[in-house]
Amino acid sequence: MSFLSKKTFFVALISVIIGGVLLAIFTQIIREGSPIDKDGVERISPPESNIGKTTVEELRDRQGLISEEQIGENAIKFEFESGIYLHPDTVIAEEGVAVYESVSVNVDEFNEANYPKIIDFLGRYGDPGLIIQGSARYGPFVRTYVYPDLGFSLIGNPATDEILEFEYFTPMQSQEYTDKYGEGIRQIESHQHAEEHI
Repeated sequence: MSFLSKKTFFVALISVIIGGVLLAIFTQIIREGSPIDKDGVERISPPESNIGKTTVEELRDRQGLISEEQIGENAIKFEFESGIYLHPDTVIAEEGVAVYESVSVNVDEFNEANYPKIIDFLGRYGDPGLIIQGSARYGPFVRTYVYPDLGFSLIGNPATDEILEFEYFTPMQSQEYTDKYGEGIRQIESHQHAEEHI
């Protein structure tokens, strides 16, 4: 190998190394500002409750309380103003502490840079543990992407990539999620089953 080709080889090698380091730094900068990390979720639709810690007394004192309903022996459902007409945010408390919260997302902000998109979450968290087609609240074209072991789900329209609502809950198995929080899912299934027999 001649001196010139050794020099060219080393320049090329150093260029590749520097390029790789710069790419890694740039990727990290973008990832930290991405709307898909947990902090990004909370910046867009912060859960007001600390799941497993916020008490019933704290929920009763929270601003925007619309209603409180006993839904089981040790369970209470609270509804709060969300800023979205006819779609209150919901908190369920069991044994005196919050175990579930749904937070509506303002789709009017869809074109803003930090608005979360379904594809961002799928890219970040991978395949959900459960995908449910249809919702009694939002209609047959939405999907609920449930990450039961992480304790959150998102409800959105896959055709537009819009997220309509986040749910936060105590981590659990997929079947437990549908048993506890799947009332809207069961309503859709019952309606579809009835239509099949008409």
